[in-house]
Amino acid sequence: MQNRKRRKEQLNLKRGKKGVCTVEETTKMKYRLARLKRKEILKEKRKPKRTRTGNEDANQENSSKEYGETEKRGDAESNIWNFGKPKFRCEHCNALLWYEKRLRPKVKTKKPAFGMCCKQGKIRLPPRQNPPNYLNNLLNGEGEDSKNFRENIRSYNSMFSFTSTGGVVDKEINKDHGPYVFRMDGQNYHHIGTVLPKEGSKPRWAQLYIYDTENKVQNKIEASRSSNGKTPIIPAIVAGL
Repeated sequence: MQNRKRRKEQLNLKRGKKGVCTVEETTKMKYRLARLKRKEILKEKRKPKRTRTGNEDANQENSSKEYGETEKRGDAESNIWNFGKPKFRCEHCNALLWYEKRLRPKVKTKKPAFGMCCKQGKIRLPPRQNPPNYLNNLLNGEGEDSKNFRENIRSYNSMFSFTSTGGVVDKEINKDHGPYVFRMDGQNYHHIGTVLPKEGSKPRWAQLYIYDTENKVQNKIEASRSSNGKTPIIPAIVAGL
């Protein structure tokens, strides 16, 4: 109804059925047409959105079953693909892979070929070398020393480093859900330190190899940040390493 009124007034304004209009009447007519147009826009915005039919609901349910669940975050939608655990091995390098990652995804086969691991045998890595006997026993043994070494393996490893990584660590990235991510902004660098420790400070990093070498085992243990954990560091293991 309002559309018809607006069109009629527009035609009257164009054809001049009312005779010659004054400037004031023309201005009032324009304002009235603008108000009618705004009312139409508001009316369109207030209309309820079209409800989904039963067929559309059924199609949506089938689509969810076939392609995975859909997670909504605000206005954006993202499909979550779940292939389960990798159950197929590459015939060249024995890497575990998903069936959906085969080279020819449109062809169904019981013996799929893969190329994302070793390029079908074109890339060959040298076999891993065996560690020294003492380290191998600590890694794979069943005694108390082996158990202590595996529980504090990061502490034992950091004791023998010459430097420490430095930089601006981005701590905001781990506030959301998901696996832990270590990300640094800008340029990274290494803390080396001076040749001799400052007065009252304990030796760290490369200083452990040239300063107070008679007490190097104890100095390494004290320099470890995780030495105050539940399981203490064993000096004999440090000396053996």
